[in-house]
Amino acid sequence: INKISSSIKNSSRIKKHLDLLFSDPNSDPYIHNQLIAVISTAIINKTDWGNEQHIEKLTYAAMFHDLEIMDRPDLIELRNYADVERKDPSSSDLTLIENHARNSSLFMQDFPDLPLGVESIILQHHGNANGIGFAEKINPAKLSKLTLVFLIAESFVHILMKARKLKSLS
Repeated sequence: INKISSSIKNSSRIKKHLDLLFSDPNSDPYIHNQLIAVISTAIINKTDWGNEQHIEKLTYAAMFHDLEIMDRPDLIELRNYADVERKDPSSSDLTLIENHARNSSLFMQDFPDLPLGVESIILQHHGNANGIGFAEKINPAKLSKLTLVFLIAESFVHILMKARKLKSLS
């Protein structure tokens, strides 16, 4: 995270994103991203092939995968089309939801010092190789190992976040 922070000096949009993210350590987006980074790291540490570069890539992906919707915590929690249907978003929100992975990935391609492959993890973080919409079925043969680790970590985080929200309602 320190490396990410030191790399943002030349991008006001990324700095704005991180300022928003780190402004409230109790916010759902902050907890969501931090947990993905921590859980991804734990998974990588349990593999026989993982290394520090993989952890770095997954941490970057965790911080920036929802760049396009960071100011919309209500959209970050959507994981599939069933969630989207329950939310019944406006057409502009639906376009934003469906394209945020692709748009975040495209934006990050210009990020200075971005480790190779991070933009692919961001692009595919909903299981689609093209970064548009949500995969109904994930095809592991079409995604990298790191993307699969990210998907597992993010799925677990969404379960934790739902439980956290339910607990706060009771």
